[in-house]
Amino acid sequence: SIEETDYGLRIGTTGRIDYTITKPNDPFRLFVDLRGIAPGNMPKKLTLSGTGVASEVDIEEVKLPVEATRLNLLLSSPAEVNPTVDGGTLMLAFKVNGTDEANSTPVSAVTAVEPAPEPDTGVTEMQDTGNTLPPAQYLESISMEMLRDALQVTLKGDGSMIPDVFPLDNRLVIDIPDVAMRAEIPHEVIKPLKGIRWGEHDTKLRVVLDLESNTAFDVVSIGDEVRVKLRSAGLLAKSMETQQEVPKKEITKAPAVQESPKATDVTPEALTEGRYSGKRISLDFQDADIVPIFRLIADVSGYNIVVDPQVKGKVTMKLVNVPWDQALDLILKSNKLDKVVEGNIIRIAPVSVLAKEQEERAKKIAASRKAEPLVTKVFPISYADVKNVQKSIDSAKILSERGSISVDERISSIIVKDVESNMPKVEELIKTLDKPTPQVLIEARIVEVNTAAKNEFGIKWGLSTHTYDKTLSLGGLTPFIVDFPSGAGPGSGSGINFGFINPAGTLKLDLEIGALQNSGKLKIVSNPRIITVDNEEAFISQGKSIPVRKLTSEGTVSTEFKDVKLELKVKPHITPDNSVILNVEAKKEEIDPTVPSVEGVPGTDKKEAKTNVIVKDGETLVIGGIYKTFDNDSATGVPGAMDVPILGWLFKKKQKEFNTNELLIFITPRIVTQPPKE
Repeated sequence: SIEETDYGLRIGTTGRIDYTITKPNDPFRLFVDLRGIAPGNMPKKLTLSGTGVASEVDIEEVKLPVEATRLNLLLSSPAEVNPTVDGGTLMLAFKVNGTDEANSTPVSAVTAVEPAPEPDTGVTEMQDTGNTLPPAQYLESISMEMLRDALQVTLKGDGSMIPDVFPLDNRLVIDIPDVAMRAEIPHEVIKPLKGIRWGEHDTKLRVVLDLESNTAFDVVSIGDEVRVKLRSAGLLAKSMETQQEVPKKEITKAPAVQESPKATDVTPEALTEGRYSGKRISLDFQDADIVPIFRLIADVSGYNIVVDPQVKGKVTMKLVNVPWDQALDLILKSNKLDKVVEGNIIRIAPVSVLAKEQEERAKKIAASRKAEPLVTKVFPISYADVKNVQKSIDSAKILSERGSISVDERISSIIVKDVESNMPKVEELIKTLDKPTPQVLIEARIVEVNTAAKNEFGIKWGLSTHTYDKTLSLGGLTPFIVDFPSGAGPGSGSGINFGFINPAGTLKLDLEIGALQNSGKLKIVSNPRIITVDNEEAFISQGKSIPVRKLTSEGTVSTEFKDVKLELKVKPHITPDNSVILNVEAKKEEIDPTVPSVEGVPGTDKKEAKTNVIVKDGETLVIGGIYKTFDNDSATGVPGAMDVPILGWLFKKKQKEFNTNELLIFITPRIVTQPPKE
């Protein structure tokens, strides 16, 4: 039978009790082996009331050298156990200790937990010496102390020490990196310790504890101390009666024992950079239950941890000087678990459980929205198209299943019917969409200038045939406002050229146009200004419509008008840096007397160009290369007499005139600043 008492457990048997108590690497577990005793009709699992230290007992039959019953006790907190036997009854009295007294390890596992600061819960914990003590340089002392049921060997340094511990046959090897020996070896040792040896290496100090057979141990690193507890099957609580002298040959430096396998040199900073910031701990568990490890992490971190009843599993791990939150994540990932953090509480559950809860939470929210009353709100639209706003709200899918949206184009408004909780989302989206479209003022100057006056005007066409070799400039060594690339010559019928003038040059351009206009060397054909919104085309036209007589298929004559004009199409687009992309199409058509007419329709000379350019706000785009040629060959004199050969020159005057003018187009985009909305 197993009964719970105020101080522990009472285990009753029908015969003599021969027991062994083992404290594994899991501080929340305790194994009690009852040799030669069968479990009988006891259940495989016994759940206790939970008021004492022991909360659960797993009962199983094991095959040791003899048949035995193993009791696997789950403890509510790490504790020391004091066993007493009274006939066929085994009494287990528990005493709850601090974290530094609770961690223990069998021969096959080592636990080295780096201390953490004392949390608000009041549980005594080890200090995080990794942050308060410098790394040790020397091992200062080696001492022994007999506890109730164990021998404790303490290695003390002049700073923090993180040992690498591994067992060999009846030996325990402790490697302390970057530490030199300055301690004296005790001349007398206590069982189960048989002797102490040490050896210095290039990067570490090795201390070897020679042990009796079947000696269990656990190792805890606490600040500047490494504490090793040694337990043997026959060791009593206060047994100090058996001592022996260490042979002199074992006090001196001994050859190094077998090297432990080296781990890959990866710094903790490289593994945790930017992700983990918890206090650093060192853990070594072999096939340990994960639930007590979570409780240990709760003590170290200061967080409250709630473990779902479905959480179970075992883990084998060896972590040295890693953040506790990284250790927690590794355990969770290894067992398909996840965590939810709410304030200072961490809840741990299987991934499937948390996913199901999230689905149920979403269903609950949807159900609450279905129960929420519907409200109707009207949102006026000032700038955007109401139908486009409606499409955007539908595409955003921010309305509930019961929500609806409609438009009233008459008053330019959006009507939304939905739950109250969705209205702020709709309002925020409408504020984002309902903004005035930026506008651009397109100012065009169409001037006709005599080619002889171009240099006075400050325009220079490039003379190179490679148009990309020429650059645009203002000031400096050249007196020209703009230096154009080379184009086709006058009368060639092709070659419309483009150039730029910066905002400072635009002011100078206005002065030059006015001066040349007053001198008669320049004629302003047109100076239109037009405002258009971003990405909308502006159209400027200048010219004439001439009547043209056409002969129809029925033999009648009709009169039509043909446009002979200059057309300019400009489509602006404002960039985020307040530049303007201009899509420009320029077309010039005029009657060409050198081309014979067909059926009364005169021939025309047509020039056109399309381009995309980027100009800054206030800069001027210049389009040139559109020429008008005037060729006049006339004779005047006395009728009849002027036609006499040779002598006719005395009675007539012949005049031949040739002149070429160039049409220049200046386009200046200016971004219109919107007044602030009151």
